Amino acid sequence: MIRSLLVALSLGAAATASAQFTTTPVATASMPVGYGHSVVPIGDLDGNGAGDYAVGNPTLTVSGETNAGGVRIQFMTNATTVGSTVDLVFPVTLLAEDLAGFSLAVLTTSPLRLMVGNPGFYGNGEAWAESGRVFVFTINAAGAITATDSIDDTDVSLAEGDWFGSSVAVVSSGATARLAIGAAKTNCTAGFDCGAVHVVDYNVTTGAVTPVRRIGGAGWSGVTDAVAGLPAGGQFGWSVAAGTGSVLYAGAPYSDFGGTNRGAAYAMPYDGLGAVTSALRLDAMSVAIADNAEFGYSLATPPAGAAYRPSVLIGSPGTSADAGSIWAATFAGGAWTATSESGSPPAARRGDESTASTEASAMAAGSRFGAGVAIPAPAADYPGVDVLVGAPGAGQTVAGTTSGNVLPVELVAFEAVVNGARVALRWATASETNNAGFRIEAQGRDGAWQDLGFVAGHGTTTEQTAYTFDVPPTLLPGRYTFRLAQLDLDGAVNHGATVEAVVGMDGPALLAVSPNPASGPMRVTAAVREAQAVRVDVIDLLGRRVATIHTGAMAAGETETWSLPSGTLAAGRYMLVLSGAEGARKTASLIVAR
Repeated sequence: MIRSLLVALSLGAAATASAQFTTTPVATASMPVGYGHSVVPIGDLDGNGAGDYAVGNPTLTVSGETNAGGVRIQFMTNATTVGSTVDLVFPVTLLAEDLAGFSLAVLTTSPLRLMVGNPGFYGNGEAWAESGRVFVFTINAAGAITATDSIDDTDVSLAEGDWFGSSVAVVSSGATARLAIGAAKTNCTAGFDCGAVHVVDYNVTTGAVTPVRRIGGAGWSGVTDAVAGLPAGGQFGWSVAAGTGSVLYAGAPYSDFGGTNRGAAYAMPYDGLGAVTSALRLDAMSVAIADNAEFGYSLATPPAGAAYRPSVLIGSPGTSADAGSIWAATFAGGAWTATSESGSPPAARRGDESTASTEASAMAAGSRFGAGVAIPAPAADYPGVDVLVGAPGAGQTVAGTTSGNVLPVELVAFEAVVNGARVALRWATASETNNAGFRIEAQGRDGAWQDLGFVAGHGTTTEQTAYTFDVPPTLLPGRYTFRLAQLDLDGAVNHGATVEAVVGMDGPALLAVSPNPASGPMRVTAAVREAQAVRVDVIDLLGRRVATIHTGAMAAGETETWSLPSGTLAAGRYMLVLSGAEGARKTASLIVAR
């Protein structure tokens, strides 16, 4: 199974539509799941004439700490081939859910100073979970860290859960560089997780930090430049990029403009003092974006002097059941104009864990193509390679093998094909004798078998027969064993072939409560697509947290259920809010009657 992907694409000056993309292979070895969440060109680090890359994996387990994160350096032998890789050895201890490598940016190339976002950082000696930080690592030609600095809550005013470091970009370079750093889970008067972007000046020599501006939701006292209409839960600042013509871009991939988690990208021109003069939004109101597309998850702008037509590339990894896509968009004259979308093009090639490049006619569901995107300078030995796209998901077809008892039906195949939350069971018989049909059963974590449905058989036949059954979408996320129970015409039942598969999720999170309305005990059910720390709260109509149902780790794709006693809440209307460390967010309404 291909676990994770890094794709090289080409985007030329005359490009205007999806046909703009041509490709070349960029392979790498032993890529774990999550590799490609962020990607950035770092120049020719080893001096061999080929541009190298840094790739982040915030979900990497380090010394038993899950989702501690990490960064890999890809040393290229030419524009299309990885010669070797080095994993950065962090000089600080990373803890679970630190998410180091969530974002990347290059501060300087000589020496290489690499900025690494660490949004899950707990805070410096304070009880401030997930306030976040940004490392500044100086890295030598061998890929070793020789000096370390950081920007965190000792330099910038942060609060618990801000997720500072969810994104980072260099607005201007020099002895004092101006940086834009996202804090995607900053709260505002509209509610939780509105998001913010901090603009700071960073002295490259001394590491001194001077806060300049904070851009975020209107009405929040900490904001210097307010963005009107910034919604709760949109996570503005999840991505950030600096464009030409004094424009700053920010993504809000979980905004619900036009639908659930469709996302948005903001273009924000600023004046000579750095003050944002306007914030112009591109979203589903103007381009065709589907639910859960997460448009704005990643952003990339062309390097200085590059002759590219698009102003910005916008990642949308949730498109088509997380197959993913990227958009090329133009912002000029104070307005968004041309946009075009492309998923993995027919000629795409990808690096996989076999170390060889493989053809990819299309990204499979779950690949999350577009989670990371970068535009390096054109390479002299291959000028067409100028876009890199990360696809950190797995999402390949899952198939099982037959096992169990011999049936009176000669079964030659039984498999489960998974596409996100949808599972199709397929099997075939070489012959059948008195076969009334098949009852399809599923076994979850509780060990009990449940009937899913029935498919009629063909009685007695010597011809090969193919069957398919779509698992009902009501099945909750998690790992299941699916079983065929073959029924004879005389009523005998023969339990036999089984196959395992993981039922995924259409969105990043699931949250439900029953009964609703409720006058007695309630059951709250939740699941997250990616393993992460999760908090589930009950919020009243005034936005106050009145109860916490759960706080702690949740496994990927496994449904959890908690009981909410009847006497916990007074009669009225409430909102359940699920917030996860990996961006999962879901709300559900609740009515308590007495």
